[in-house]
Amino acid sequence: MATVTKVLSPQEERIERGQDQALTTEQARTKRARLGRMLHGLRDKPPRVNVERARLLTESFEQTEHLPLVMKWAKALEHILSNITIYIGPDELIAGRLGPPGTRSGLIYPELRAGWLLSAAGLQELPKRKEARFSITKDDIRVIAEEIAPYWKGKTYHEAYIGLLPEDTRRLMYAEDDTFASSPVMYDVTTTNDSMNFVPNYEKALEKGFNGIKKEAEERLASLDVFDSENNYEKMFFLKAVITVCEAMGVYGKRHVEMARRMAETEENEQRKKELLEIAEVCEWVPGNPARTFREALQCQWFVQLACRLETMSFEPSGSQGRIDQYLYPYYKSDIEEGRLTRDNALELLECLWLNMAQCVPLDQMSKIGFKQGYPHFEFTTIGGQTPDGKDATNELSYLILESKKEFPLDYPDLGVRIHSQTPEPFLLKVCELIKEGGGFPKLLNDEEIIPRFLARGAPSLEEARDYSGAGCTEARMRNRDTYYVCSGMVNLGAALEMALNDGLFRLSGKQLGAKTGDSRSFATFDEVMNAFRLQVENLFRHYLIKQRIAETLKPQRKAMPLLSCLHELCMRNCVDFLHGRIEGGFSAGNCHAVGFGTVIDSLAAIKKLVYDDKKVTMGELLQALATNFEGKEALRQMCLNATKYGNNVGYPDSRCYQVEDIMAAFLAKNRNSY
Repeated sequence: MATVTKVLSPQEERIERGQDQALTTEQARTKRARLGRMLHGLRDKPPRVNVERARLLTESFEQTEHLPLVMKWAKALEHILSNITIYIGPDELIAGRLGPPGTRSGLIYPELRAGWLLSAAGLQELPKRKEARFSITKDDIRVIAEEIAPYWKGKTYHEAYIGLLPEDTRRLMYAEDDTFASSPVMYDVTTTNDSMNFVPNYEKALEKGFNGIKKEAEERLASLDVFDSENNYEKMFFLKAVITVCEAMGVYGKRHVEMARRMAETEENEQRKKELLEIAEVCEWVPGNPARTFREALQCQWFVQLACRLETMSFEPSGSQGRIDQYLYPYYKSDIEEGRLTRDNALELLECLWLNMAQCVPLDQMSKIGFKQGYPHFEFTTIGGQTPDGKDATNELSYLILESKKEFPLDYPDLGVRIHSQTPEPFLLKVCELIKEGGGFPKLLNDEEIIPRFLARGAPSLEEARDYSGAGCTEARMRNRDTYYVCSGMVNLGAALEMALNDGLFRLSGKQLGAKTGDSRSFATFDEVMNAFRLQVENLFRHYLIKQRIAETLKPQRKAMPLLSCLHELCMRNCVDFLHGRIEGGFSAGNCHAVGFGTVIDSLAAIKKLVYDDKKVTMGELLQALATNFEGKEALRQMCLNATKYGNNVGYPDSRCYQVEDIMAAFLAKNRNSY
């Protein structure tokens, strides 16, 4: 009898041993014991709902309804940063938390979908649901019900958006009885978030500090001539908003200074007292002033991304860290050379930053959450690649971040490595060693595919294309240039094929959601199947573009992001908010998502092979088997399962891949968005 040997990756072995919440090597656990203490038990209990951001936002909006939109949001962030509860944990070196030490927290964004909070699937169900549970207190539920939700009723982005959707478009995207539950045909994320993924210009915050950015805005404001049509009156509000958020960032830093000093006064452990005074010293300087050391740079970077989370939902699930090994390297190199920092110190500080990311989890305001596993968020962190002048960009910090990710047990950050023909072989080997761990990192981005594509799509220069960063799941973005960020959705290609086989009927709901494309049992050739599929895909994408145009028109009327905007050079140059819409000089590649690609390719290949080429089954027999989930049709199910699959470098199914891509690309090429 053959012996079956179970082969596990190192990550899987750690999970089986119950060591998946500890640094992965004994050396790391010994040298960085504080990380072990902070990691211990972090995932043992559900995250908590943080109501403070929503409450403070609502308080501010109640007082600022008379102000221009960008000023409303600037005042709101100022109110939040000045009043939200702050914490410094007993082992923390990088200050800034959304909740008590040892906990994870999820923020509420009532401006998007406040109605969901009190719906049947809302807050009351959070502690009970199977996936992505959250704990919430009775008092917090009361605050939401009595103070937050009533103000936002009739004012949310979701209500305005749903009200503008044509009925046939809405039916494709949402359940009939719940407009917070996306349909399986088209998963809509337009109002679950503020914007698509972006890359803040951390370098500007590190090099200028928010005092420097404030000065830039003040000088521009002083130069405005409101009677000059090219120097118009509206720019004044944007610049005043920038000044407000820059001052608020300084206040936020100073609040941590005061807390760290108070804690130091009563701290009995001399080592921790020293650390608290160092935290106070660092926060006294940043984020107001330019960073001078590696630690100041990390603290400023974290303050920026934490404040972005408080400003916008966009950053909560997918805030890019940009090219972290590039903008942090000068500080690392200087500190190492001057003896202020060791590699072990740097590893500890980096892992403190990763742990800070892990404490922030997205609270999705939607009725159906089962498709998500746990609390996924994607702080895409890019290393490697090329410099703007085309040289290899790999440096000592690139290697150090790989080492840190190998020993850090959690998913954060979402690491990506840019690869090109001159990537050093030792670096490639380290990348492969990390992949072999089995944690799913890093993602690989091919410079020699992505950079030419940027140029082909209209990137203004080769230098800017070479300086791209990863963002979100797998997007590539140019900081200071990308400006297209209205959220999109996902067209289900599997649903399109099902409707092509059933004359537009979506069997799961029993409703006619697709186009009438004929009885597939009468299709004499596979080309007729592909034509019916094409018509269904085009119909879905037509509705996708309708809803996208509505969102692109509506978003600038509902939301502003002055903090992110002051870090974007085009926003500052044009004195317009990031969510303004079309921005002069902006690069707008657009975004359009399709899911189920591999599934639909395999299905089309099986249909072609079994029904039309080998004629082993009729279309009628296949449809009957599908209608009963292959009950009593195991032989047919096995034939479908064993048909040649996409992704194995076999021409037969791969040719279907090209056909499906061409269908989508040809249709979308005929249509333009408002950008």
